[in-house]
Amino acid sequence: MAVPDLETASERFQTAFDLDSPSREFLDHFDADAAVFTDAPVILVTPNGDGWLADRLEQFGPRPVAYLLGADTNSEVGLDVVKTEPFAGHTLDWVRPTEPIGRPYLGILPDQ
Repeated sequence: MAVPDLETASERFQTAFDLDSPSREFLDHFDADAAVFTDAPVILVTPNGDGWLADRLEQFGPRPVAYLLGADTNSEVGLDVVKTEPFAGHTLDWVRPTEPIGRPYLGILPDQ
């Protein structure tokens, strides 16, 4: 989920859903800093500057920008992988869907 202020949004999610503190990392695919909650299926991202994520956040406000699906294996998932990158200690495979936003927004996160 894209948010304008990562610290404030993280604190609100922790309070609202009784979550542990998130780990922080940089996500190259989004050019964004992220708060990764290990005890909840949500990752908050805030853009590092100008670009598509900042534009989307300004136009639509805080909302989902990508969806990650889990797989029970790290073997080939049978989808057309367009990019692979490290993510939260795992390998994340971005798959082909790009419409309507012009970039991959569906990722497979194998259980490793």
